[in-house]
Amino acid sequence: MTRKCQRKSPVKSNVPTDMLPEIDEFVRRYHLSGRGDALFLCFRIVRQIMRILYIMEKLIPLMTRMIECLEKNQNEK
Repeated sequence: MTRKCQRKSPVKSNVPTDMLPEIDEFVRRYHLSGRGDALFLCFRIVRQIMRILYIMEKLIPLMTRMIECLEKNQNEK
């Protein structure tokens, strides 16, 4: 019989996701005015990188907890 690991507090993020709407607005304004295609592409890349960092920052601690839990259950057998 396996024991469940205790849940820990949720992971807090250091990635500034509150900036994403501002970046979206800036990109949209520049794209609609017909200038700054390279800038538009650059900001889309930055936005995607920020999203990936945010997701990774949430996933890595969860995966390490899962691995610790699996190791603990394996050691108890």
